[in-house]
Amino acid sequence: MIFFDRSCKAVPPSLAAPSVAVAKEKAAAIAYYAQNAPGAPGFKSFAFKAYKEWDVKEALRIIFCGKCAYCETEIGASSGKNVEHYRPKGGVNGDPLHPGYWWLAHNWENLLPACRGCNMALRQHTVAPTMTRLQVEEMMVSPPAIVWGKANNFPVGSMRAMCATDDLGAEDAYLIDPTKQDPSPELSWLSTSYYSVVIASVSHGVESPYGRETVRCCALNRVELVQARTAVLNELRLQRAEIVQELELGAENPEKLQDHLKKALARAAALRRYYDPERPYAGMAKAFVQAFETELSQWHLSKVASAQQRALT
Repeated sequence: MIFFDRSCKAVPPSLAAPSVAVAKEKAAAIAYYAQNAPGAPGFKSFAFKAYKEWDVKEALRIIFCGKCAYCETEIGASSGKNVEHYRPKGGVNGDPLHPGYWWLAHNWENLLPACRGCNMALRQHTVAPTMTRLQVEEMMVSPPAIVWGKANNFPVGSMRAMCATDDLGAEDAYLIDPTKQDPSPELSWLSTSYYSVVIASVSHGVESPYGRETVRCCALNRVELVQARTAVLNELRLQRAEIVQELELGAENPEKLQDHLKKALARAAALRRYYDPERPYAGMAKAFVQAFETELSQWHLSKVASAQQRALT
């Protein structure tokens, strides 16, 4: 998960003008909710359709580089046209009296592209940080029993907005909106075990609620996604191992240590291409590459300190 700059695209005309279809649907929704309230017998949320015209889908494709806003999986030409409501329009899980954020159904700031696994409530296997490859394979023998996915999940840390006049900013939404909040401080990518698993970051002993709820709501450790991320992680691991091996061999000749380190740093810097925004799982790749560059710097410092110590003795 990475930050995306929504300002690179203007509000699509169908929403900004708005189009005839959007204007009619807005008016119909206002009339509907004036007469129907959640909790009443037979209540059903309004069926919105006009928010996802072609110009909206195309603008989201460009902003998010053809990827899911939450998990960064490349979503193809057909499924990539799906449009997701960040604040759910049809209701809120755990709050049967909330109508859903229906007044934001056509709001450009509330629309994101999302893949099926992140967006829908589906039975899915998820991978825990401590699971081995064998444990995951054994888990997958049986069909998944637990439902994961965003759907109408929208956890907040304060009073929930109930209508168009309420302050959305006061909600303290725990689900990360990657166009408004940088996800990187809230998420930690584990790379020491076999699988690429993401967890909430911990600062001063406190777990990030934004990281925790985003991972949970969007099922960011569902098994198919973890396997896809791990394939990219394994490419990075292999290149790291090659760089470290060459560096260790070069360190046997102290006179050429600086030259070997310079080459190693250049190769490590070349790995930054893996976290180009257009690549899948750039958030995970960036965390790995930056950690590796720090590792190389520390390795250099230790070698310099050892050389200085030998010179003094």
